[in-house]
Amino acid sequence: MQRLTSTLVHSSSVLTPLMVTLMVSLGNGAPALAQNRSSSPESSQAEAIAQFPDGVYFYGESPQLDQLGQAYMVFETHQQKLLGAFYLPHSSFDCFYGQVVQNQLSLTVIDSYERTAHAYAMALEPVAIASSPGSTNLQFEPEGFHRIPQLRDAERGYLETCRQDLGNN
Repeated sequence: MQRLTSTLVHSSSVLTPLMVTLMVSLGNGAPALAQNRSSSPESSQAEAIAQFPDGVYFYGESPQLDQLGQAYMVFETHQQKLLGAFYLPHSSFDCFYGQVVQNQLSLTVIDSYERTAHAYAMALEPVAIASSPGSTNLQFEPEGFHRIPQLRDAERGYLETCRQDLGNN
């Protein structure tokens, strides 16, 4: 079973090594939504959006930093819009922008070499987290990725570069 159900729509036939790696490691198929565990699509959508209040988020296929061959993503949210970067350690990075739509991250990834745009959807999966004895809360995370609490200067640099490159997308 694929770790991430995603779709990549190509606007050109040239892809960066990072885009190819993301497609292979994250899966390339039809978009799917994370399983809806709430009473209605509207409440699930609201829950997913609420999980990403304005701030900076850092995720990796591996919960450890700098694992070769593992994809990482860092993004910031502002008024329910996302801007960030996918990267592989010791490799290039690609900027993206988008938003949360129906339990998925609906992104436009900008190829860092060709400057072409590619639509990319990442399912958000609900992850149970302990909140108090006998109860759990749901937290939504990009499927196949782990939240990483330590944000370093490198990730801040990716965000700053993407802010400058993408402006107000």
